[in-house]
Parts: sequence; C-alpha cells; structure tokens
Amino acid sequence: MRLRLGVVLPVSVVMLAFAASGELASAATKVSFGQVSPTATTWPGIVATRKGFFAANGVEMDTVSIGVSPGMQAVASGSLNIMHNTCNAVISFIEQGGKGTHLSVVSMGIHPGVVVGKKGLASPSELKGKVVGTSSIKSGSTILLRRLLKARGLAAGDYDVVAGQGSAQIFSGLQAGAFDAIWLVPPQSLTAVTAGFPVIGTFKEVAPKFPFVCFATNDAWVKSNTAAAQGFAKAWLAAVAWLYDPANRAEAEKLLAEELKLSPAIAAATYDELLVKNRDTYPRDGRVDAEVLRGMIDIMVEGEELAAKPQGDIGRYLDDTMLGGGK
Repeated sequence: MRLRLGVVLPVSVVMLAFAASGELASAATKVSFGQVSPTATTWPGIVATRKGFFAANGVEMDTVSIGVSPGMQAVASGSLNIMHNTCNAVISFIEQGGKGTHLSVVSMGIHPGVVVGKKGLASPSELKGKVVGTSSIKSGSTILLRRLLKARGLAAGDYDVVAGQGSAQIFSGLQAGAFDAIWLVPPQSLTAVTAGFPVIGTFKEVAPKFPFVCFATNDAWVKSNTAAAQGFAKAWLAAVAWLYDPANRAEAEKLLAEELKLSPAIAAATYDELLVKNRDTYPRDGRVDAEVLRGMIDIMVEGEELAAKPQGDIGRYLDDTMLGGGK
C-alpha cells in the first residue's frame, strides 16, 4: 500500500488563506474608461488587458465607446474616470471653461491619419463641390485635413466638410457613398486601401509632430484613486514596451486582429505602419512635450478651434499624477 504524506492544515488557517485570496481578488479598482472608437490607437490597451498588465497593477477596465465632446463632458462630470480622446479636445474643453479634468498622458505622439477618396477618384481636384467626412468639424484632425487638401490645390470653400463620429462610422459613410473623401487611421486606412480606395495623402506630411491622442482624467478621481491611476499608466506603458519588442510581433498582430476582427495581413500591415515605420507612434514614457503641445495649439488657432492663442503657463492643462508627478 502506497502511503501519501501531507500536511493537514487547521481549518482556521485554511479559512484565513481563502480570506486573503478574496482580498487580493477584490483589490482591483474598476476604471471607467472611454474611447471614441475601437482602432489601433488603443492597441496598448488591448495588450494590457489581454496580457494581464492591468490586472497585475490593480486595475479592472470598464470600457465604453463615446463621442469626442460627450466624452469630455463625461470625464469632467466623473461619469468616466479616464477618457482616451484627441489631445486638442482636452485643451479646447478647458479653454471653453470646462473644469474637473486635465490632460495626463500622451498615448499617441503622431497623427497617423490617411486621407482616402471614393473609388475611382483620379485626382484631388475632383473633390470640388463634393463632401468630405471627418470626426468633428472643429478639431485638430479637421485642420490637418484642410491643410492636406490645400496642399493638393483645394481651397476651404471648394468642398463641404461633414462630421460623422469615429473612424469606423465615417468609413461606413465612404463605403455607402455619403462621403467622397475621409480621413482614417490604421487599421481602417489600410483596409480602405486594400479595398481599392485611393490615398490622397497623410497628415504626417503637413504636421510631422502632432500629439494625436491623450488621456483626459477626472481630477477628483485621480486625487482619491492615485494608486489606481498610476497603476493604469504603468500597465499602459508596459504594454507599449511589449509592443515595440520584435519578439512579440506575431502575438501583437494576433491580439489586434482578434480584437478588431481584422485579417492577419491587415494586422501585419498595421504593425509595419505604426511600430516599424514610425517608432514614435506610441510614446514610451507618456510625457507631454511642451513645445510639441504649443505647436498643436498653434494649429488649433489656425483652424479656429481656439479663438486666439492662449496666454499663460501651458502647465495649467496638465496633471502628471498618473506618471508619478502631481498637479
């Protein structure tokens, strides 16, 4: 007969072990997180969720898709803890008197926008009298759209700009014939090109340094949940570092393809476009470059998103608590 040797723990010790594991499980802080639409702009977030980086840093994600302006209202009111929104939207909200939120982390340091036209478009001149789609009429992206079309010989009055929502929605509008041209970001831009929609140009041509997407955070939430806020940033930046490691490329593409329902070829092309060709797409430290932010503000003034160039310390827009600093 084989003897089994083991240790019999007292019931009280077993119960304490269960209690401790329960405390660990409940230690995660639920973060109400808003995004405009699911695109590769949130690739680090996909990685941080699927690879367990958020969980390892005490964060449980509760993600919703919401528009640019409603998102700012939601994060300022506290309905959202963090909003992944265009950087200029945060500045514009504060300049218009909005309170309760600041720009915390830059999550995409370039604007990867690509302007594509309807199938059969042979020249940008054919857009005269036509409709061009964008996500928001007064936004940095629309300003860059106008800059690019101007560089292609089109004046602002040559075409009409109509707002949709995020990339997925305006791409649907292009496919349905509601728009004659739109701007998209990868992977939607790559999907469009593969499907035969012609490229008119890229935003990087007219704005090489434009911080595209940032995190807007609710001030009260960050103050009362500093550990969770910093855990979120730590997990996000760990995912950025993971993405840039060539050893993780195949898995990174697989995660993106699964999340956004992409073909392996489009996922691979997205990795090339955002991580190989543009090494500064996802900032590795998340910190705001003041000079780059000032350049973005100049573009906002140019496009009349801001009535005039703001005066005073640019630091009033920022709160780097998530990165270990403080307002």
